[in-house]
Amino acid sequence: MGHAGGAAGAAAAAVRTGSSGKGRLIARDAEGRADAELLARVQAGDADAFRALVRRWYAQIHRWALAVTGEPDDAEDVVQAVLVKLHRFLGEYRGDAAFSTWLYRVTRNAAAEHARARARRAAIRERARLEHAAAGGASSGGDDVAERLARAQLARLVLDEHRRLPPRQREVFALADVHGHSPAEIPELLGIDRVTVRTNLLRARRAIRKRILDAHPELLEECEE
Repeated sequence: MGHAGGAAGAAAAAVRTGSSGKGRLIARDAEGRADAELLARVQAGDADAFRALVRRWYAQIHRWALAVTGEPDDAEDVVQAVLVKLHRFLGEYRGDAAFSTWLYRVTRNAAAEHARARARRAAIRERARLEHAAAGGASSGGDDVAERLARAQLARLVLDEHRRLPPRQREVFALADVHGHSPAEIPELLGIDRVTVRTNLLRARRAIRKRILDAHPELLEECEE
């Protein structure tokens, strides 16, 4: 009796699970059809359809942007960039991939562009700050200023060499060592396994270190002192 009751419960659970899974598939199909209809209207020049498509996807774009940037203000900037790209390039979408997949790629690329622009602005501000400090602090605190200038110079060397890396190494290095993402986060962001992330990060760091030390052997002497 107990076994019969357990089997019946399992069967009922299976039916519920199957029904639930089938319901999700039906819902996704319905959403896909709704997107396809809106996309067709947008590509035909329907402005109202574009606004409806934005309303449907705005929250998801923001969640993706926040997951990549980690900062609400940055995420909002990325969302606005994505909306601009949608308005300009939605006509190029041909349905080779699911709309959600295509839209995620657009969001990820916009986030990467935003991060590069932010890093450039930060480097410019830091360089200006250090140059100002060096000009005004030659007579007092000179050692401290010199140390900060040395760090800034090294950071510029690293960023310069980072640009010469192969694309995958460059992306992994930027996420880990420029933007501070953990090795556990990067596989989820890039859709690759952890071994690939570790391998590319190790190769990127070794390549940057070797190139910098080959060009500036005096840095090795300073590290050994």
